[in-house]
Amino acid sequence: METLPENDTFSALLIGFMGVVIFMLLYFFQSSRKKDSTSVSSIDEKSNWNAEKNGKQSSKSASQPSAKQPKPTTKKDAKSPQFTHEWLACTLKGHTGNVLDIDFSPNGKYLISCDDDRSCFLWFTKDWSVRKAVSSVKVPLQLDHGSRVAFSPDSKAFIVNLYNSRSLAVYKLARSTDDPARKTPLTVSHLSEFQHQDPGDPAELLSLGVASTGGFVMTCYSDTRIKLWSRRGDHLATIDTCHMTNCMAAVSPCGRFVASCGFTPDVKVWEVSLDKSGSGLSGPPARAFELKGHNAQVDGLAFSADSTRMATASKDTTWKLWNIDVRYKLGEDPKLLVTGRFRRDGLCRIALSPDARCVAIATGVSVTVYSCLDASQLAQFSGLHQGAGVSRALFHPRAQFLVTCGSDRHMPVLLNVPGARAAIADCAAKAKSTQSRAQREMFEQELAETRAFLAGHGVATGEAAG
Repeated sequence: METLPENDTFSALLIGFMGVVIFMLLYFFQSSRKKDSTSVSSIDEKSNWNAEKNGKQSSKSASQPSAKQPKPTTKKDAKSPQFTHEWLACTLKGHTGNVLDIDFSPNGKYLISCDDDRSCFLWFTKDWSVRKAVSSVKVPLQLDHGSRVAFSPDSKAFIVNLYNSRSLAVYKLARSTDDPARKTPLTVSHLSEFQHQDPGDPAELLSLGVASTGGFVMTCYSDTRIKLWSRRGDHLATIDTCHMTNCMAAVSPCGRFVASCGFTPDVKVWEVSLDKSGSGLSGPPARAFELKGHNAQVDGLAFSADSTRMATASKDTTWKLWNIDVRYKLGEDPKLLVTGRFRRDGLCRIALSPDARCVAIATGVSVTVYSCLDASQLAQFSGLHQGAGVSRALFHPRAQFLVTCGSDRHMPVLLNVPGARAAIADCAAKAKSTQSRAQREMFEQELAETRAFLAGHGVATGEAAG
């Protein structure tokens, strides 16, 4: 085979190398031109966009005054309390979630509240004045939130339903002795806990109550069940209400009765008898009596402080006051005392003042107060809560305040001026008509205390001059 000379081989390699170099230079030159053109295009587009934006801003500035524009409403601003009223004593603020339930201690010194953000708050009612800051104790709930709360009869403990774990946790109140400089004199500690519902149970806990005797704890569910428990968490009894679905249940202040209402138009009341030890039942709960008179679902019920009166509110837009101080064991039926009408805006709740002189009906975003003497409207408070509205209304044990909670983080504390004025009129009439000196002195003392309460908050008594 014939081979190329050495000089010819070197020339061929040199020509090949120069060809590769020329190709690479042409490639990089073309790439650089594309990049430059892209950059210029991007700059031109950005410049055009800025010019259009500046033009829009200039035209907007020319059409509007140069005053400072208000900031957009934030979620925090939307949660701020909007309700104002001349009878608003104060607003309880501190929760970071929507408040779900409230309850007063029997001695009237505390209010307990729970929210959907894993905390409870213990409030001191002595601070409920427009001239004082309201003090409270925050109680964190670990990895859960409370949906219902209830105080113990001695006002030294409270029970909270833990929504996710479906258990009842007991918290104890104690005086703080280690740090005298504490802002609040109480400490709250976890005492015990027991499960009241199976994890797979679809029913929701609607109501929670504790008997004044301390003999049992009541839980009411969204199906037809009411369960009774001992203080240690032992299951005592289950009641089938036969309401088809329950709306709520309550334990009477005397601790003898458990009442329920629901889809059916009647209210059912059971008597709960304890054994001699006071920690168990002497027998199954027995049906005591029923309240019949509504024509539709009964949304709510409430007892008076002495357990002789009951108030009910129904889907038929009527509320009723009943005398339940009857000999039901002899077949005597409760007596209907008053029937009134109200405007219903969805599910309603009713609160009866401890002295049974007025009722408060919460429905929608309003609470209306009615007289238990003639069913007349005494006052109406609108716009108390944002969102879904008022979920609970509760009178102070001494009938001085009315507190509500709803679908926001704040709780308005209202002076119970309608109830105080009704009490003044009632006591004045009874003091004038009674023949008993002891009763007259009792009514006059109540008159003086009620007048002093209103005067202390700068509110007129509503009595006619002279």
